[in-house]
Amino acid sequence: MKMRNLLFAVAVMLLTQSCATMFSGTRYTAHISATKPGSEIYVNGKLEGTDDASVRLHRKIEPKIEVKNSGTTTEFVLYRTIKWGSQVANLLNWIYIIPTGTIIDAATGAIWQPEHKKIEEVTKIDEKNFNVRIDNGRD
Repeated sequence: MKMRNLLFAVAVMLLTQSCATMFSGTRYTAHISATKPGSEIYVNGKLEGTDDASVRLHRKIEPKIEVKNSGTTTEFVLYRTIKWGSQVANLLNWIYIIPTGTIIDAATGAIWQPEHKKIEEVTKIDEKNFNVRIDNGRD
């Protein structure tokens, strides 16, 4: 009977771990737009589009966004924060001593999301999509 309980506990632990990795993945899409028409949008030094761009980004990094127009450059860093909601579920695995879910989420980067609560330029659409509106002036 004890072996059966142990196998059940291990199965539950393995099936309920790393919620962030399972539900939101290791990447997200940033939908970036500039307020001034004709602006070039660069992400980590690479031109991604003019006026707006949709870029797939890894959750582990804090990308540097540059918006260039008429000789001026507006810089913006898309800061990240921990996804606390998924980590609450991972804490249930601590009952079994090993925090495997938290370890997996941290290793894959799925534990992170763009900071959207404290930065007004960033809004969350859903777990995998965020809007970033850069105010670089108007014509």
